[in-house]
Amino acid sequence: MAAGEAEHPRRNMPSAFSSVFYRLTTFFVIGSLCIGIVVPYSDPDLLKALSDARPGAGSSPYVIAMEHLHIKVLPHIVNALILTAVFSAGNSYVYCASRTLLGLALEGKAPSVPTGLK
Repeated sequence: MAAGEAEHPRRNMPSAFSSVFYRLTTFFVIGSLCIGIVVPYSDPDLLKALSDARPGAGSSPYVIAMEHLHIKVLPHIVNALILTAVFSAGNSYVYCASRTLLGLALEGKAPSVPTGLK
């Protein structure tokens, strides 16, 4: 969808894709490193979660790290970030669906309601 509406997509899209790849990779590596520093491999909570095979977020190393840091507001901040990401994804999906419907309507392959034509 972005390539269809970008200016000079052959020039701009490769750099956009590579910058997104590098950002995601960097955040993942830094996040994993931070969790590895806070939660050692021999942590009793982590070993108990692995041995009990607990489902859900309780066995996540990120949740265990938040518990070890004793910052009570941190889980709420993470929940707010996840909720923001969900709303952002939903907004993106609505945008893509509306643009696709408009394109189909302009080609006559969908009802012409989105185009404003009668």
